[in-house]
Amino acid sequence: MQLRTRHLTLAGALSALVLSASCGEETSYTPPTRDPGSTPTPIPTAAFTLQLLHGSDMESGVSATEVAPRFSAVIRALEEQDPKHTLKLANGDLWLPGVFFNAGGDPTLANLPNVGVASAGRGDIAIFNEIGFHAASFGNHEFDNGPREIRNILATETANGATWSGAKFPYLSANLDFSKSDLSGQVVTSGQIIDAANPGTSLHNKVTKSVVFTVEGEKVGVVGATTPQLPRISSPGTVITAPAESTDYDGLAAIIQAEVDALRTANPGLNKVVLMSHMQQLTIEVDELAKRLDGVDVIIAGGNHDVWTDADDTLFPGDTRVGEYPVWKASKSNEPVAVLNVASNWRYVGRFLANFDDKGVLIRALHDTSKNGAYASSEAVMKKLGAESKVNAAVKTVADKVMDVIAAKDGNLFGKTTVYLNGLRPSMRSEETNFGNLYADALVWYGQQTDATTVISLQNGGGIRDAIGTVGTGATPVYGPPAANPTAKKDEGDISQLDIENSLRFNNGLVLLTVTAEQLKEVLENGVAGVAPGATPGSFPQVGGLRFEYDASKTAQVLDSKTFEVVKAGERVRKVVVLTPSGEDVVVENGAVVGNAKRTFRMATSIYLNGGGDGYPFPRFGDRNFVTLSELEPGATATFTTKGHEQHAFASYMAATYPKSGPGYTVADTSRNEDKRIVYLAP
Repeated sequence: MQLRTRHLTLAGALSALVLSASCGEETSYTPPTRDPGSTPTPIPTAAFTLQLLHGSDMESGVSATEVAPRFSAVIRALEEQDPKHTLKLANGDLWLPGVFFNAGGDPTLANLPNVGVASAGRGDIAIFNEIGFHAASFGNHEFDNGPREIRNILATETANGATWSGAKFPYLSANLDFSKSDLSGQVVTSGQIIDAANPGTSLHNKVTKSVVFTVEGEKVGVVGATTPQLPRISSPGTVITAPAESTDYDGLAAIIQAEVDALRTANPGLNKVVLMSHMQQLTIEVDELAKRLDGVDVIIAGGNHDVWTDADDTLFPGDTRVGEYPVWKASKSNEPVAVLNVASNWRYVGRFLANFDDKGVLIRALHDTSKNGAYASSEAVMKKLGAESKVNAAVKTVADKVMDVIAAKDGNLFGKTTVYLNGLRPSMRSEETNFGNLYADALVWYGQQTDATTVISLQNGGGIRDAIGTVGTGATPVYGPPAANPTAKKDEGDISQLDIENSLRFNNGLVLLTVTAEQLKEVLENGVAGVAPGATPGSFPQVGGLRFEYDASKTAQVLDSKTFEVVKAGERVRKVVVLTPSGEDVVVENGAVVGNAKRTFRMATSIYLNGGGDGYPFPRFGDRNFVTLSELEPGATATFTTKGHEQHAFASYMAATYPKSGPGYTVADTSRNEDKRIVYLAP
């Protein structure tokens, strides 16, 4: 193969560190022009075709016990169509703390040969091992329990004559420094060369920046990158994230470019590069990174959960298409870049047939939507592919064993609802939902059991991980209350321990704290600062004891990411009304605090937000008279979880307020333009 025309030179190497001023301009791919009277240029043939099969944000919950085995069948059917040219890549958030994750620590999991030594998270990774992924990138949720937990999951362990294999693939990230963390022993030199057909074991359990796969004699570089917001949205501990500012896209691109250039320098014949980028918001991969990078052909986006499909793809039941698979962009040198993305929770296998010319440049004209796209992990797609018999038996065994562990929890009941509780990511992170309201009200009630002066609550939308209820099939699915489970003696509408653990997977500790009127406005400004078309910020607030209005067309608040000082004052929050025992207290009117700006309100929220999670500025407020509810242990009925934590608060509130014996919770979810608690004004 010839080298690509974009040769690496000394100037090119330097440009990896100092990007040109034109990097910030919007670019889209512009093919070469020709004389209208000349003979049309024929579509070239591909010199090499690489089949990329990918998934993202699997974050296994209860649904994974059914969906992951179907995923294994779909990906196997696609791989078998061209096994010699296939790479299988998992783009971050391979697990999420919750019922599935915790089931890995049940002693019965040790009886499975692909687990051996039971511990949280190992059931998740056992499934990835069995599917045979070639590599994974670090997302943010891998760090939710800290680097030591990651090591416990990725590394091998032998106990009682049995062995846990650890991850049978490398984990990648070019912009994380693990040298001072518990993962330092897993780090190896980047750019190691592995045969995709026979990967061996040299990179099992390892962490590195990049890897080079040989695919039928061709070298393909794969580089990982993780959101720079990591310290604000997870718990990386001593893992250092670069760049320091999450909006420093030039800095992020320079780090990635340096790794790409290093691969090309060490491998003169390498002219095909895939970036696994877990940035949380699609606008970063689509609008910021593609145009700043040179030599990257494919960017696999992650962390956003958006449903991208071809027009002819079959949607997973209940899904709505929001984007086209893929999005084509232009690189810094105006060569085509394909940005790929699939939705979360094992629901889709992304398939991209990358057709390269003899210089390693993608040929967009050869893109075939009938073959490429997002393949749903559904019975319908399995049938279409003839994959009904291709379910990976070992994957199903793990999923079934996990289901056995968690099924008993469905009979432990705490309340009732007659409606679907909307905890879906796109809604939780952009608007008021009935589940957000219900949970926020539970926090106020829970706080009042300890301190009767508690009047308001705040929950980040990203902290509620799933809905409680059922979704029917069909073009217009019906959303209903939780299904009955006769085996567990659970009636339709009953809310169980399993429902609660699956939706409130983080189970953060709770605190009470005091904020002033002006601080409350600043807190709410932080919550809506990330609102933008297509964005799903985890910081979006769900609130109790108050209502507010905001205008997303106005200036968003900007805080210093380290000190939480206000860099730019926000103007989005236009009105705030707190519901106190004595009546309504108007705190903000026409965007300005009214009355005594120093008057105070008692708030219930999570330890995570109190510590500055999702950028909330509580740490800067100094003495806020906060107390940890887990220390005070308010009385309640839920014994399955720790007192003073999210699951305990919600279970106790439901049992006391909407018990199984009563009519239940009846408030259906509303559209954003009908919301009353969080009112969206514009644009």
